[in-house]
Amino acid sequence: MTDPRTTVPPTTPAQRQGSTRITVEPVIEAEDIERFYGLYLDAFGPLRTMAVARHVLHEEEFLDEMVNPLIDKYVAWGADGQAIALATVTRHLSTVPWISPEYFAHHYPEQTERGAVFYLGFILAAPGRQRQRMFSEISRAVISRVAAARGVCGWDVCGFNDQVVGLSRVVEAVSQDISPVQVEVLDTQTYYCGVPEASRNLTKLPRMRQDEA
Repeated sequence: MTDPRTTVPPTTPAQRQGSTRITVEPVIEAEDIERFYGLYLDAFGPLRTMAVARHVLHEEEFLDEMVNPLIDKYVAWGADGQAIALATVTRHLSTVPWISPEYFAHHYPEQTERGAVFYLGFILAAPGRQRQRMFSEISRAVISRVAAARGVCGWDVCGFNDQVVGLSRVVEAVSQDISPVQVEVLDTQTYYCGVPEASRNLTKLPRMRQDEA
């Protein structure tokens, strides 16, 4: 990835010291897409067996997002110039196929009129000692933009990432640190499964006595 388009103003001491630089990219270069997709699979791959809904983008879907200029890619760069964290966010809700842009337009008409409705796709960071810090810093960069626009930002998480990992709590904590915000649940989709009990019932049948045979 070369010639970054936009440098986000420093928001933490680490950024001011030059250890981390965050840029906003309209398009990610091919060599970085391959690296990020590997990191993406490391981060989200386990959800294939932890969440009923599909939360892992296929490689071609990931590629489409990385080269779509309507989706902003926030990239954190380490001191060695390597990309170490990535977040996607957009104001063009039609680029997020699993949500309804009409819902947000109906419930947030004033922000929709100003083009200030954002949707956060995902955040990931390379493994290592800085992973948690990088997650917080890149979240802060995205949220600072939303706050500056006096906008609203939606996101979605599966039950595991919400209740066990606590991703939403992290995003909310960073948001509160930047500007007072009320985080509310917009909707819930519950998955059910009917499991036949015939085999269980068969195992519960009483044994026949010898004189009944």
